[in-house]
Amino acid sequence: MRKFSMALTLVLCMCLGSVYSLDMTVDEAVNRALASNQSLQSSALDVQMAKDASEVSWNGFLPTVQASSTLSRSNEVSSIAKMFDPTASVTTAFVGNLSFSFNFNPALITNMELSRQKYLAGQITYEQAKAETVLNVKKLFYAILLQQQSLALQQETLANTEARMEQAQNLYAQGYATELTVLQAQVGYENLKAMTLKSEQAVAQQLANFAFLLHLDGEEPLHLVGEIEPEFKTVDLQQCLARIGARYDIAGLLKQKDILLVQREAIDRQIWIPSVSIGFSLQPVHSNITDSWFDSNNWSDSGSSSMTVAWNLTNLLPWSAGRQNAKVLENNVKKMDLQLSMLKESAQLQIKNLIISLAQAEQAIESSERSISLAKKSYEMTVSAYGSGVRELLDVRDSESQLNQARLGKLSEQYNYLTALLDLEYATQIIF
Repeated sequence: MRKFSMALTLVLCMCLGSVYSLDMTVDEAVNRALASNQSLQSSALDVQMAKDASEVSWNGFLPTVQASSTLSRSNEVSSIAKMFDPTASVTTAFVGNLSFSFNFNPALITNMELSRQKYLAGQITYEQAKAETVLNVKKLFYAILLQQQSLALQQETLANTEARMEQAQNLYAQGYATELTVLQAQVGYENLKAMTLKSEQAVAQQLANFAFLLHLDGEEPLHLVGEIEPEFKTVDLQQCLARIGARYDIAGLLKQKDILLVQREAIDRQIWIPSVSIGFSLQPVHSNITDSWFDSNNWSDSGSSSMTVAWNLTNLLPWSAGRQNAKVLENNVKKMDLQLSMLKESAQLQIKNLIISLAQAEQAIESSERSISLAKKSYEMTVSAYGSGVRELLDVRDSESQLNQARLGKLSEQYNYLTALLDLEYATQIIF
């Protein structure tokens, strides 16, 4: 008996465990998305590579040092050697080489700054990708909550419709209602049941897609924990407009402009400043490896030292490739200034519209609360009148539809307020 009880308990625990759900808040969803987003991980690697390149960008000043050695044996004795020494034979020579060269142009310094600017641009891109991920996950989270709460209203309406259908059936059995009334209640119930089932499937699909986005294994059903209950904020328009420069799109464009300016400076230095090359080499030669290696008379050195100043005078011409490249960069900088101007104007308009949307949503929420209160009172009075036989079933449906419409209107405006606030936080980098 005890074994049977233990086995039954184990089976019940397994069955109950299979229906447990994974609760997740909006912050947990955001953290999960940031940790599992492969695109962000790839972007982080790009930033790390840019950082590594920036930290060692000074390696352009490293000289080139090269060492080599050669054993050389002729196929036959040269005729000149035979003229001086008829007994000369083929020998094997050793040739060593150690060379040092260093090239300098002030553009090398500019290249270091260019690497640093590219690293900073990569950081902005990465932070922008993170912020967009947070924004999209939060919006999707609240959108699913909106669907779930809308579904809850449908389910509540379905339960009320079922109760009225049963009431109509009872009244019909007692002779107080017509068959037409019963049929109307049944049709209304079946239609709403099909719509509710379709909504349940849509919510389940959205939850599955959201779980896939978060890279969840899907073994446990996902349950979102949260409410669409925004807290009204006081937003200062001037403070928001003053933060336009902190926007990721503008900051990224400004950084791209800095990169163009650095590239333009590098070209100018290459054109107007000559390059200096310093070279030094040792080339010890041992003419016959069979002779003594310690006798200095058997060694010779063909090495040399040099310093070269080179200046490409062709690049000084206005129509040269170098000057044309500089001109292209200069025009691109002007184009970027125009893009920045348009982007700032667009950002100002966006911020103003978002603040207007917040105010409109707030007013709509307050109006919806009054509508819900009136619609609820009307619905309760209509249901009471229907129970007394004063009102028809159609009147109850109309009254209930008006109540649900008011509730859905409030939920929609609450969602609109939340999303507008999220967009404003992203647009201004201000956490309200």
